[in-house]
Amino acid sequence: MMYRIKLSVIIPVFNAESYMGRCVRSLFEQTLDDIEYIFVNDGTTDRSIQQLQQLVTEYPDRAANVKIISHETNKGVAATRNTGLGQATGDYIGWVDSDDWVDAEMFSQLYHEAVKHCSDLVWCDFYNVREGQKQLESLRCREDPVDVIKAILSGTRHGTLCTCIAKRELYTEYEIRFPEGINMMEDKYVLVQLMFFAKRIKYIPRPYYYYEKGNVTSATSAWNNLRVPREAIDSLNATIDFLTHTTLRRTLWQEMKYARLILKRGLLNSLDIASFKMWRDLFPGDNKDIWSCPNMTWRQKLLGWSISHNYWVIARIWISLKKRYH
Repeated sequence: MMYRIKLSVIIPVFNAESYMGRCVRSLFEQTLDDIEYIFVNDGTTDRSIQQLQQLVTEYPDRAANVKIISHETNKGVAATRNTGLGQATGDYIGWVDSDDWVDAEMFSQLYHEAVKHCSDLVWCDFYNVREGQKQLESLRCREDPVDVIKAILSGTRHGTLCTCIAKRELYTEYEIRFPEGINMMEDKYVLVQLMFFAKRIKYIPRPYYYYEKGNVTSATSAWNNLRVPREAIDSLNATIDFLTHTTLRRTLWQEMKYARLILKRGLLNSLDIASFKMWRDLFPGDNKDIWSCPNMTWRQKLLGWSISHNYWVIARIWISLKKRYH
């Protein structure tokens, strides 16, 4: 009988020396057997890989199922994820970022739930962790792919892949790959496609994943209220382009507008007129939908509406008040 790998877990690695021990131990101590671990070294310049190799020797029962693949030069996380996909042989595929870690039961619970319900994709909740403090992030949503896509676009549900496992057949049959050169929100782009093609999905209301928010070298830490990164815009545009060429184009038309508003909403937290002008001029055709946009505060809606109509006195009053009290 041919030996089957139940699950491939792909871990992109780039300068994660401070986090590798915690991450790798949490992976090797999973209660699920028959896991294939694919670590993709994206030209890391620290001792991440040396640490990984040492940890493999500490878990000899896992060693045979560990693959370490290295890029000669840094290619970015999207290309790194694609490299991992090309090496995966498991029935399902999961993802873990090298500065995060997972509960020992995570992949056992997700895999067995997937098999039990013949699901194409299963997901769970997660914790945001900063300076040792953890905050629950619920990903509860009706188990309908269209509802999940709507929630992702509207910003009422996080678009992470790391809390999911999905059938490898989805990636291979529909040629789903990460957009190389776009290294922000690349996981959301892929998750939307997986949800679109999935026929049956399942949610587990338990937080099994721990998302490290204190890593100042991560891509998301560079995202501030003074700009919207070009790669984030490109990723969202690619996601919307995919959806506009599907049968869901009309169904998701309003949510696609909301996605563009959500992408730029951080600019409304600024104390800088230049950032407000960026908000006005980025996707200007969607500004009129701000009042109905979910996951935005009333302050953001009022400020955004005022700026879109060039009522700058309201913006200047807001800046003055915020400076005075903060």
